[in-house]
Amino acid sequence: MKNTPKILIVDDKPANLFSLGQILKETGAQIIQASNGNEALAASLNHDFALALLDVQMPEMDGYELAEWLRSEQKTKELPIIFVSAVYSSDYHVFKGYDAGAVDFMVKPFNPKILLSKINVFLQLDLQKTLLKQYSEARFQRLIESMTDAVIIVDKEGIVQFINPAGETLFRTTSSNFLGNPFGFPMAEDEGMEISLFSRDENPVTAEMRVVETDWKGSPAWLASIRDITDRKKMENKLVNAFDELKNANQKILEQQASVIEEERLNVLLQLSGATAHELNQPLTVILGNIEILETFYDLQKNEQKTLSDIKTAAKNIADIVKKIRNIRYDQIKPNAADSYIIDFNQKIRILFIEDEKEEYLLLKEMLSANQFVELFHAKNIETAFLRLETESFDIILLDYLLPDGTGFDFMKKFKAAGYDTPIAVVTGQTDEVIASEIIRAGALDYLPKSLLTASSAIRMIEGILQKSSLRSELKLANTKLIEMATIDALTHLYNRRFFNDAIEAEFERSRRYKQEMLLLFADPDHFKKIADTHGPIASDMVLKTLSRFLLEQKRKNDIACRFENKRFSIIFPHTSKQNGFHAAEKYRKKIEKNLFSHNEVRFSLTLSMGVASTQDASSCEALLKNADKALYQAKQEGGNRTILF
Repeated sequence: MKNTPKILIVDDKPANLFSLGQILKETGAQIIQASNGNEALAASLNHDFALALLDVQMPEMDGYELAEWLRSEQKTKELPIIFVSAVYSSDYHVFKGYDAGAVDFMVKPFNPKILLSKINVFLQLDLQKTLLKQYSEARFQRLIESMTDAVIIVDKEGIVQFINPAGETLFRTTSSNFLGNPFGFPMAEDEGMEISLFSRDENPVTAEMRVVETDWKGSPAWLASIRDITDRKKMENKLVNAFDELKNANQKILEQQASVIEEERLNVLLQLSGATAHELNQPLTVILGNIEILETFYDLQKNEQKTLSDIKTAAKNIADIVKKIRNIRYDQIKPNAADSYIIDFNQKIRILFIEDEKEEYLLLKEMLSANQFVELFHAKNIETAFLRLETESFDIILLDYLLPDGTGFDFMKKFKAAGYDTPIAVVTGQTDEVIASEIIRAGALDYLPKSLLTASSAIRMIEGILQKSSLRSELKLANTKLIEMATIDALTHLYNRRFFNDAIEAEFERSRRYKQEMLLLFADPDHFKKIADTHGPIASDMVLKTLSRFLLEQKRKNDIACRFENKRFSIIFPHTSKQNGFHAAEKYRKKIEKNLFSHNEVRFSLTLSMGVASTQDASSCEALLKNADKALYQAKQEGGNRTILF
């Protein structure tokens, strides 16, 4: 498949390669095997991997050396690496693995389910990154090919690598004659420079060229946007925005991946610091006890009392620090403003436990009592839980499967319908693996039988839920951004032509099905070219944004406002009569007529021509568009500043 991820596994023992390959089949990924470091490096040149699993002990080149080689190459420097070892399991080797760039270190024998769980996180990140890159590159290509400005991409040696159709027209050439040749103009990042191209009709042609640095097919290059300003027309500079969106979206995926890697490393450090704090606690207790004996049974001089008091104060301060270190949790690690990591000693995690047996609630509360940052709240059934959710907010919900007024499935169905998104985990006596699988598919982030519930397993589950919830939120945000990029016009924040094409067909069919009238309005500013020529492109952009803002303020909730093309706007009025539509159009037109636009302390006014067409006069969607266009054309012909009904 086109988007099938690839996993590299490296081990000098064929039996290990076979067993790992069998386990990883469940992921659906393509498995590439290598028996030594050199084979692995060769494979990395021919494949793009989502993840690499490396054996530590191998002849000639061990896993650590291989990891360092992969980190040194541009193509594989971000590749997540998991070390797998049956021999090296000491802290020294674990930290050496992390220093070499690993995201995890697993010791054989390991639980296959745990390995698959870790791998699936990175496969999800790789899939999101691949799909986002494919979509963004395709959109980027379509955008520059459809622009009326000439777009030329030149490599760092000055050789032309790309020219769009508008560039062929401007330079009076074809891409086959232009590509691979020197561009002939100096390429340096510039906000705008004028260049002379050639003479046309005995008049010189002057163009404005803007140059920015970009990437082209993985290599640094120059991108030149060239506009004929002899007969200048306003045109949005969408190209740089599209490239920035691509760059930022890809960076977001890389940041998510880096966050997972950093959190794995910090988790190991916190475990070691907790053990060290425990070892310090005993001698501190002895010191404080001896100080108390000296104060009680010995007659000390004043200076000795002061010295002892200072020692006691210092020891108590150290004891407080040790206590805080022992209570540090994985979920308390947060990036600060400088992108380094800090530990929050005061963060509170509010957890709602939905459990009908009060003894079970009290047992879990006792397990978590040592952790002062967890607040546990109780609801005995589904009804009580929703009453609390209406007035309180929680970070996590722990849910028993069997409740007096329903099951865990009943709660999650009602929870989802109500629009809540708090992460859920199921803690229950039902140890059926089928039920566990169905609960996860229904939306729960984790499942833990009560027979396995301990203080440490509860904390681990809470940490895992917070991590998964954060990742899910980031992916949801990225998907929302993708949808906005595909349907929203960047300048006006109205829906774009693509969205309009889908919406007009859907609304036309709906009006036919339910026999309700629908209107289509086209609006076009009068003498817009004069504004662009007189006041410049910044002023014309300001006008378009103001028109769209007024349009959004004017329209009803169900009306659909779009930027149809360069300076033309459209509004779809569902189930609206001609009379009501004409009244709404006139109200908008008069509001624009009264408005004074201002740019560089110069004030000017603007009028609109509008055409309105109804589904009652159109047998098809295409006919409706033509009728609205004809009405707009008539409004222009009659002098503008008017609304014409077809």
